Amino acid sequence: MTFSKTTEYVIRILTYMAFCDKELFSARYLHSKLDIPYKYLTNLLHRLNEYGFLISVQGKYGGFKFLRNPKDINIYDLVVVFDSDSAFTSCILGLQNCSDDNPCVMHNEWSKIKEQYIELLKQTTLEDLTKNSNMRITDIQNPASGHDILQSKSLNQLKTDD
Repeated sequence: MTFSKTTEYVIRILTYMAFCDKELFSARYLHSKLDIPYKYLTNLLHRLNEYGFLISVQGKYGGFKFLRNPKDINIYDLVVVFDSDSAFTSCILGLQNCSDDNPCVMHNEWSKIKEQYIELLKQTTLEDLTKNSNMRITDIQNPASGHDILQSKSLNQLKTDD
């Protein structure tokens, strides 16, 4: 099973933002860092705001920040919101006529692991993704000033220093 491009982008946006979850991120800043088409990115940010994941702050120094804590946002919720639950009920090979009564060649094998996969997505939060990343804190600049937040520590090192 693969995610739609929309869901891939949403996960990339929110994971990036989760590294500095108290900061405001402008659409232009996120566009420059994530290389997501600007119009598509702004549409996704507004949808994330509409669905209650982010809040929009207006004004010269405005942007988007988390409304919910990244530790409370799991990947399953994002997939269901942006891909619908059909992401878990449709055929793994994309065949329209696949069902329990008319299974494709992968149907039975996929059925065995599908529930485990769904459980993994439910248990994996945005915060978990930041802990598992090799991204360095220097890869994320202060979104308001554009200056590097720190020069040398990885995010995992920073979190253990707290």
